[in-house]
Amino acid sequence: MKKYLRQFVIVLLIIPCVVVLLAACGSNGNKFIYTYTKAFIDANLTGDFWVKYERTQGSSITILITARKDENWYQTQGGSEYLYLKEGNAYKVYEKKFSFELMGFDWIYMPQYDSIITDLITHPTEGIDTIYSAANMAVRYGAEIFKKVAETTVLGRECIVFGPRDGDSDTRVTVDKETGITMKITEAQSTSGGYGVVSVICTEFLRGDAVSIPTIDL
Repeated sequence: MKKYLRQFVIVLLIIPCVVVLLAACGSNGNKFIYTYTKAFIDANLTGDFWVKYERTQGSSITILITARKDENWYQTQGGSEYLYLKEGNAYKVYEKKFSFELMGFDWIYMPQYDSIITDLITHPTEGIDTIYSAANMAVRYGAEIFKKVAETTVLGRECIVFGPRDGDSDTRVTVDKETGITMKITEAQSTSGGYGVVSVICTEFLRGDAVSIPTIDL
């Protein structure tokens, strides 16, 4: 009887150890937790910067820019230009539009976007797209969405390539090791002409005194 009791006690002692080991493998061995978060980017991409991308879809190429100078931001999206000027803890949004009064382009204040942009810039976990694209994906779909696929360089900078953990998607996200910003995205998307590959790649990355953005005389 004592022999069986001793064996039973040994089994009870072993089971918790096995459970702990499996849990450790599940969180650290088999699952890669994406750590290039917005907090990481904000901590490592300090000061002024200029990041330019080319978005290619078929024969169409769109230029995307996200830049910061003296805490003010400049961004281009879909052919439109925006300035986000800091005022206190908030931002005022200006869009470059054609002015019939001036018969030329001018920066027009767009107050309806102030709260949206302020939330994006100051949000603790999600930021403005392009530089924060991969970090935003990890927040929206879970930090375990990615797995490390390879290492590469973009513009001479050391980067890590990530792919989706589950499924056989061809999507690839390339992230700068030093700053955590998104350097390249390649994914297959349905288009009006069928199914094609869309890629976004960083073509310029400037920091410090080399950075210049438009200004407004207020």
